[in-house]
Amino acid sequence: MDNTVVLHGDGSDQKLFLEENLNQIDAVISVTDDDETNVLVSLLAKNLGVKNTVTRIGKSSYYPFLSTIGIEKVVSPRLSAVSSILRNVRQGKVLSDISIFGERGEFIQAVALETSDITDQPLKDIAVPKGALLVCIIRNGSIIIPSGESVVTPGDQIIVFAVKQAVKKMEKLLTVKLEFF
Repeated sequence: MDNTVVLHGDGSDQKLFLEENLNQIDAVISVTDDDETNVLVSLLAKNLGVKNTVTRIGKSSYYPFLSTIGIEKVVSPRLSAVSSILRNVRQGKVLSDISIFGERGEFIQAVALETSDITDQPLKDIAVPKGALLVCIIRNGSIIIPSGESVVTPGDQIIVFAVKQAVKKMEKLLTVKLEFF
């Protein structure tokens, strides 16, 4: 990365931040093994005028109040691991799977396959499970915000949000049928 400065010091040392003209920096990324230090560094950076902060948080009990105190971009080793595992156990051709809201919901990015129930018919005719929403269709590099008339074609990438209770049913819509093989 060009024009990158890495500060190695005490995250609560406001003098260090002022010496480095933190108010002129594009982003601060705090990824120590200590959640409290990461939160403190991010809040201090925001207070000094940094617009973008990324904060590593390991404790899931912190997630509900982070946005309340101004921490909006969070990196979580636990959620990253969960997402990686989910991506590998999901049925269909899942490209990515991200758990959010303390694992109460997921964003799933998948490729619509030829014999999936979600392809070749208007969305209004598909039994999309309650608690699931097709956020967008990506076709040939263009993003389509779907309506009831939209049709997912084989090869389209789709991004779906589903609450935990709807994930299994959404998976079934993405699953390839035996006739595909």
